[in-house]
Formats: sequence, structure tokens, C-alpha cells
Amino acid sequence: MRTEKIGKDIVFKFDGFSDLGDNALRSSNPAKPSATGSKKFTESDSVGDSHKLLVQGWDKPTEEIARITERVREQVGEVVSPIIQFYNGTVGTRLDVGLFTAGDPNCFYSFYEEEGRRSERFVRILVDSAFSCGVPTEDIITRGGAIIALCDALNLCGYSTEVWSTIAVAENGGRPQGNLYTLVPVQVAGQPWDTRSAIFPLSHPSYLRRLHFALVEGAGKAIEDRFGDDRSYGRPLGITKGDTADTLVGGADILLTGQVGNIKDITRDPAKWVLSQLEQCGAYVPQQF
Repeated sequence: MRTEKIGKDIVFKFDGFSDLGDNALRSSNPAKPSATGSKKFTESDSVGDSHKLLVQGWDKPTEEIARITERVREQVGEVVSPIIQFYNGTVGTRLDVGLFTAGDPNCFYSFYEEEGRRSERFVRILVDSAFSCGVPTEDIITRGGAIIALCDALNLCGYSTEVWSTIAVAENGGRPQGNLYTLVPVQVAGQPWDTRSAIFPLSHPSYLRRLHFALVEGAGKAIEDRFGDDRSYGRPLGITKGDTADTLVGGADILLTGQVGNIKDITRDPAKWVLSQLEQCGAYVPQQF
């Protein structure tokens, strides 16, 4: 864990989820919200239970993710793009003037189309998981499942993805002096998409309500005083283009903000939301009848 100060903002940065989980486990205060939160509020028994699920994986939303993905695939199908292949030889349909003037006998070439899937675009996604205590655990789980289904669909469409997780919170009351961000990579560029590893950080309420709380509890009195109260840690801030989190990840193509944003638009019809995101990326064009 690295704690950095960027302007007035504080950022907890992690190399991966084992790093985040280990620090949360050490930092948790048994008398404070990370440990005392109810299972109805957190969907887990303890910080230790959350740490185990984070590291080993969590399977509960897999059926819902599969349902969303099936509906999306019915619309998108298997995306196939033509790949142009070239062949040089002593005969062909075109003349390569450079090779001809160099005296190379293989100065002719032909080309043909081969069906296949290819990466047409790189998409960076930044997911904010800050929610107030009034957001039901079921909504958090469904929203996370929809995000995972979106990543599945982008990969299906031949898009390379990079996914980051953040929790963006503002100070509680008083005279705010800055914001707090927890930042960790879910999937780095060029890494195969791993649904199982992504489920907990993107869809489990305890990622915020136990592990993030524990990190604040162990960050020292100054930070806890600024971002803590008797029930939670910080107010959902929301993420925007060009803010601290977006800048640190290199600029996201898709920003999914927490409670400040459109979580109900996602949970009301997750498959419809996934298709709308694919359409905005240019990965899906709805059929017109």
C-alpha cells in the first residue's frame, strides 16, 4: 500500500487485491464499522471473511452475470471482422514497385479476406464503488454483475480492456480540504479477462463496507477524523473526467461512478445498460426494423 497526496487529495494505491486485503485485515478496528457492520449491510461475516472472498473469489453473482451475458449475446452475436492477408510471390494480382526495382523476383502480391476476430480498440474502464448506507446490497451486486457482463461483452467483440477500481469519497461535513480515493487495478492492459477474480471488487458490498472502512481506520487519526463518523467513512463523491482518479489511470474511456451516478439505470435493466455501453463504444449497432 502506498499513500500519496496529490494536491488536496489523498490516494491509497495498491499493486493488487492481495495487497489491499492484507492491509485492510491489519488495519481493521474491532470496535469500529469495518468489524461491527451487520451482514445485511455488508453481505459478509467479518473483515477476515471479506479478505478470504477477495483473495479466493466469490461465486454468488455468477448466475446473474450469466443471465445478463446471455441476453447481450442474443443481440450482439459472435462478432467477426475481416482480416486482410497478403501473399508475395513471382506472380500475383498487384506489383510491388519497390521490390521490382530492387530486382526481387517475389515482387508480385495478392490479398484475400479471412474471417476472424481481431482487437479493434482498447477500452479503459474506471469503476467507482462508493455508496451510502441506504443503497441495498442487492443493487450493489446487480450493478457489479452488469459491469462484469459489459467486460465479457467487450472481450467477445474483440476489444482489449483495462479495468480499475476506485472508491471516491469526500469529507464528512465541516470545511472539506480534499477527497480520498482507493485505487487498485482489476485487469491490466494485455492481461486476459478473469471474471472470477473481478466479481468481489466490482460487486461485493464488503469491498467498501468492510475493507475500505478498515483502510481508513488504520490510516491514522488525521485521515480518520476527516473521512470518518460513527456509521461510515466519507460521502460518495462520484468520479468525473479529469479528476484525480481518472488522471492517475491515464484517462478512462468509460467512467462508472458510484451512488452519485446512474446505479438505478443499471440495476433496472442490466442487459439493456450493457448494450447501451457497447453502442457508445461502437462495438454494437442495434438492428433497425
